[in-house]
Amino acid sequence: MVDTSIDVVPGPADPATHALSTDAPPAAPPARRRTDTGAGLPGGSDGSASALSWERAVSLFLAGLVALAAAGPISDNSLLTHIATGRLQASGGLPDSNPFLRTSSDFPVPSWWWSGLLGWAERIGGLGAVRLLTVAVAALLGWLVVRACRTHDVPGSPSANPLVQALPAAVVLVLLFPSLNARPHLVGFLLLTVALVVWRERRSPWWLVPVFVVWVNVHGTWLYGAVVLGVLWLAEMLDDRQPHLERLRWAGTALGGLLLGGLFYPERFRLVLLPTEQLGSSAARSAIGQYEEWRPISPGSPVLWVFALVALLALYGALRSRGDSRVRWGSVAAVVLLAAMGASAYRLLPIAAISLGAFAAMGIARLSELPIPPRVIGRMLGALGVAAILAACVGASLGPHTDLSRYPVEEVDWLQERGLVADPDVVLLHNDWVGNYLEFRYGDQANAWVDDRPSVETLLDYVTLRHTDEGWQEALERADPDVVLWQAEDPLPDALIDTGGWSEALTTDDFRVLCRATFAERCLRG
Repeated sequence: MVDTSIDVVPGPADPATHALSTDAPPAAPPARRRTDTGAGLPGGSDGSASALSWERAVSLFLAGLVALAAAGPISDNSLLTHIATGRLQASGGLPDSNPFLRTSSDFPVPSWWWSGLLGWAERIGGLGAVRLLTVAVAALLGWLVVRACRTHDVPGSPSANPLVQALPAAVVLVLLFPSLNARPHLVGFLLLTVALVVWRERRSPWWLVPVFVVWVNVHGTWLYGAVVLGVLWLAEMLDDRQPHLERLRWAGTALGGLLLGGLFYPERFRLVLLPTEQLGSSAARSAIGQYEEWRPISPGSPVLWVFALVALLALYGALRSRGDSRVRWGSVAAVVLLAAMGASAYRLLPIAAISLGAFAAMGIARLSELPIPPRVIGRMLGALGVAAILAACVGASLGPHTDLSRYPVEEVDWLQERGLVADPDVVLLHNDWVGNYLEFRYGDQANAWVDDRPSVETLLDYVTLRHTDEGWQEALERADPDVVLWQAEDPLPDALIDTGGWSEALTTDDFRVLCRATFAERCLRG
């Protein structure tokens, strides 16, 4: 992990400045890059120490808020499948085929290390341990986001005014709140933040080897992390009008970590090549586009407007270079590219927001002279952060550990009483997120039809059935179900009844259970 415990960041007069921040002195920076640290801070010679103290206080406070936000009960549908996968890994190892779905035998698990860790955490301490693990990772993410929001032109030292880092970091973390659960993307965001700190502060490039080794085996965001580092390198070259060939060391260790990480998965390099599988065919791209989180963000979404604020601040910081009248076109291009990436899909917005944090901090620093808060506020923030982390740990340790209110718990109980679920001789048709619940509940006996990681063909059939689009009857024939458990508000249940071959066996507020005529007696058996 990146060292965040440096006591003093020396000013430009100290010849050891770069010796503390990298394993070898980097090439001399261009004259227009600001290198002063702590200028204008109260306290004279101890300005750098004061800035670092403020950064720690803000980091602790925001880490506490993020920990509280991540301490809620387990409810995310994708997480349920990761926990189910982890249970299998903890008890018998990684399956070589999909043990959950009857419709898919292919089973690459991009997040197998994280799923395994969840499984072992539950085995040791129950679901409370899974929640505590989530709190710990989220708190560390909150801490490091503040570090990653050091101004882009002086990444090696804390901002003189704590508000310059605190404000963009807080907004970035607000954008991450919907993602603060134990899904593996949480670790992906953490590793992205570490990689940004290593790159911007010119820490030893060898840090990127373990970062990418873990990242490849934890979550597919490694691909976008590599893209972000490439964009930042291009920005440096354009801004400074030199190739920065010394950056090949960082690029090389990142690539080395990527290749080394690819060796760990049982199917060598399967995870490294997985993006080519997912994007290599029009059918696969069409299937990915069906997921809501991969769709462009709606113009009316509040999330988009908050992200736009971060992007505009970042653009202003890139345009207004301190001590230089020239526009930094490399930084401008980087901000535009990252902003476009974030707006293109909900799944990519957190990655772009974290990456833009340092540029946004630079925009705040340029925008106005913000007053420096009294030091007593820093002490209060640190104390509140500690209290919040403790409260999050206590809350995560206590039950209930799950919130399954959105899932058909009672309906599945009803099906179980009649032997109509988790039975290889009964084909149950259901919504995708219901499939995740079945996997969480029944493990490798779930015999689910679809979840949020199905085959391309099954996903396209599912979308057709859900909206009863043209060809839905052909999709139904391919699934060949005996029983249907479906969300009541969707049109499919009524469409099935209209065909005359189905009868309704159970209706609740949220779900409807229908049985094929040949199964009617078994469905209605009390």
